[in-house]
Amino acid sequence: MWDTDTNTKISEIINCIPEGQFIFVEDIKSGVSNWSNEAVEYFGLSGNSIRNTKEIIQEMTHPDDKERLQKEFDEVFFKQKESFFSIFQVRNVKGEYIPCTCKSKMICDEGGNPYIFIGSLTVHKGEEYDAVTDLPKLQKFLSHISQTKKDNKECLLMAFELKHFNNINALYGYSFGNRVLYETAKMIRGII
Repeated sequence: MWDTDTNTKISEIINCIPEGQFIFVEDIKSGVSNWSNEAVEYFGLSGNSIRNTKEIIQEMTHPDDKERLQKEFDEVFFKQKESFFSIFQVRNVKGEYIPCTCKSKMICDEGGNPYIFIGSLTVHKGEEYDAVTDLPKLQKFLSHISQTKKDNKECLLMAFELKHFNNINALYGYSFGNRVLYETAKMIRGII
């Protein structure tokens, strides 16, 4: 495990992440990962430092998503790829399954051995937001435009289309298509 100073700094970073986003950092040698206070409360974890991150996330995952998520984890842990992006349902402390996005990366030491497994879980904000892009759905968007008009504020409206997007899903599968949508939305948020 890391020294106390490093552990404290990691905990400080983890605890300042926005609501609905949870970061985990696992030391592969010790098998211990650090989670925010909010994650402990939201998911009902046993504490901020827990063992076997992969198994904990698998345990919280909806049964329909477990096999696919296990494959993603295995590919990273067995160094077939260095990171993954997956959308699945995760169980909260109330026992409800909520859509979330998980992005994770394995960091290796100088010898190429797995050293740190780091990732984020983003819990999607319910029916008002799209589970893939985390952008407002149409009704939420229109409500925001209406409120902007009522407040006499100016706004800029931009529309665009991803031409032939169905070809991406057909050629590379829905997981890859979801990743393209997520990354596109992320770029748009970065511009606005």
